[in-house]
Amino acid sequence: MQKVMILACLALPLPAMAQDAPADGATAAVTAAETCIRAAEDVAGRLACVGLARTQCIEAAETPNTIAQSECAGWELDYWKTSLNQSYDEMHAALTADDAEGPGRSQAAAFEAAQKAWLAWREAECTFAASRMRGGSGAGPAEISCELYLTGQRAVEVEAEVSGLVQ
Repeated sequence: MQKVMILACLALPLPAMAQDAPADGATAAVTAAETCIRAAEDVAGRLACVGLARTQCIEAAETPNTIAQSECAGWELDYWKTSLNQSYDEMHAALTADDAEGPGRSQAAAFEAAQKAWLAWREAECTFAASRMRGGSGAGPAEISCELYLTGQRAVEVEAEVSGLVQ
């Protein structure tokens, strides 16, 4: 019984800690990212948008602790993952169609291999970023922030390829 009471007491602060980041953070992240991207005139401008929603969310948090940092980064990461997946699908479809029109090495297969290698690199790079925190409470925010920035950059780059912004 004593163990149950101790566990119950330990669980009490968790709901309050989860409130540190703004409750509407996911919506705010999407709005901030989309507003910035619409205003961007080129790829460099779009790249500057990556991380903006995370920063605004952390600044709006009641207590910008590591939980809020991770939640804020997670909301923006979700936005960039969705963006990357959409751009990937569009690019893959375009390359598959182009492959059907002519001989040579499969562009779609090469793109798949490049994306697979990029995902492995991102995982290793962000694991390294977290390891630099030496097991401290900053490891989680470091890893998810790394994923956010690298995913955002990749999303912008692939979207630029799809849009013809990059030759």
